[in-house]
Amino acid sequence: MQTTISHLLTSHFNETILRKMTNIGAAMKTATVAHAKSHLSNLLATVEAGEEIVITRRGKPVARVIPEPVARGRFDWKSLRAYINESPAHNGLTVEDMRQQDIL
Repeated sequence: MQTTISHLLTSHFNETILRKMTNIGAAMKTATVAHAKSHLSNLLATVEAGEEIVITRRGKPVARVIPEPVARGRFDWKSLRAYINESPAHNGLTVEDMRQQDIL
C-alpha cells in the first residue's frame, strides 16, 4: 500500500485537531463542531475503539461522545442461587436457620 503525501497530511491534520491536553495532563481527544460534522464516521470509529471525544465550539467544550456501555446478558439466577446457598461468611445464623427457629 502506497502512502501518499495527501494521506500523510490528512493523518497529521486529524491528529493535530484531535489531540489536546486536559488540565490534569492526560491526553484527551477533541474535535471542533465543523470537524465533527465532516468526519463523523472517523470520530465514531475512534469512540467505538473505547476513546472519548469532546466536541468544542469556539474552543469551549459543548458535548462529549463516549462509548456505549457493553450490553450485559440476561440476569444469572443460577449464580444468585449458588451465592445464597453458600455458607455464611460469619458464624451467625443463616436466614434459613432463623426461619426454622421462628426468629423471622
